[in-house]
Amino acid sequence: VDQPQRDGDGRLDEADYYDLWAARWTPGDGGGAWVATDRNTYRIEHHDADGNLEEVLERDYQQIRRDELGRRLTLEHMQRKRLAVDEVMVRDTAPVVRSLRLADNGRLWVDLDLGGLGPTPGTIAWIDVHEGTDRWLVQFRLSGPFDPTTDQWRFVDDQHILILSQDDLAEPILKLLRIPHTGH
Repeated sequence: VDQPQRDGDGRLDEADYYDLWAARWTPGDGGGAWVATDRNTYRIEHHDADGNLEEVLERDYQQIRRDELGRRLTLEHMQRKRLAVDEVMVRDTAPVVRSLRLADNGRLWVDLDLGGLGPTPGTIAWIDVHEGTDRWLVQFRLSGPFDPTTDQWRFVDDQHILILSQDDLAEPILKLLRIPHTGH
């Protein structure tokens, strides 16, 4: 494993901490896996159960520029890795992929990193849907009551997401939201 590099000011580059295993992979059919190995490009690889590269999904994609919230969330993530925030250089752009999911129908869902709040209020996520080798079907927006400064979300299945939030007293609140039918 390559060691993180320091810039001229002695700070560590957060891109060196890009973690494929932080939801940027999902089991594939037949024991293989889909993985987003590169932080800066839209490239998703499918490896068979023996680790052999079987197919690659690529498409033109411009990385999202991080907003202040995106920068803050990145620094908080680095603090959880026990790094002092003044030691970390945060990139201006977010990684391309936040997470991957193989849907029940065999289609690959790519959750794109929004770099913070996202382009529109109420945006939970932008999801690309692929079917087969490099066949991009659709991109859809998950929206609903969501505050990226405090809330977290996870897929439950192909039709629902679970949002973990908190009330004014910091008590946890779970919300189950139905994913809108995308037509695909």
